[in-house]
Amino acid sequence: MEKIECLDIVFFQSISDKNIVSNFIEDTERIVKGDGTFSHVALVVNKDIISTLNVPDNEFYLWQSGLDINAEDNQVVFGTLFTRFAIKSTYKIYTGKLIDNPLKKKNDEDDETYRKRLEEVKFKLNELHEKYFEYPYEYSPIDCLGFLFPVIRKLTCHIFDTKAIVCSEFLTIILQELGVLDKRILANEMIPVNFSDTKTCSTYNKQFIPEKIVDNILYLK
Repeated sequence: MEKIECLDIVFFQSISDKNIVSNFIEDTERIVKGDGTFSHVALVVNKDIISTLNVPDNEFYLWQSGLDINAEDNQVVFGTLFTRFAIKSTYKIYTGKLIDNPLKKKNDEDDETYRKRLEEVKFKLNELHEKYFEYPYEYSPIDCLGFLFPVIRKLTCHIFDTKAIVCSEFLTIILQELGVLDKRILANEMIPVNFSDTKTCSTYNKQFIPEKIVDNILYLK
């Protein structure tokens, strides 16, 4: 198995009837976009690149907009959060390598240029962590339809004045801020499967989406 690295993208595919929201997303993607392979995406991070994280060193975490179970009170938590990288029995898990990972040294960079740029990337990641910490996550059927049908999304945002973001929108924003994706791409129209196959994209500014976002998509479990 290829080594997991920071800023790898993790893809989730539901394999259980218990994943009601995930199954709804995948089924709706399949009907609307023709491909419902994945229902969720997250970004691999650790304390080395986001120093403000209150987690053990050298452990990988998933940075995502989604849900988790609070171990202390067993309550479901919705929002942008960090969860320990663990295999879940109700999902198939895949990882993909960013074609343009800003943490890696470029061929034309000398050591000093790379060091300075890497510091800037880590500073930006910490800024983004602070900015989007505990942003709410959209999880109702109407909200899920909203990221597949932009008209619904704009209407619900206007009515409810929400700042909630879905997983694919959050990931798009992070990659845009890191310079991996063009900021003219409409983040709220991206869906999970777009990160594995950009041919499925149907956003207004589709021409700004690269031919590939990730490479070497591997099945973990």
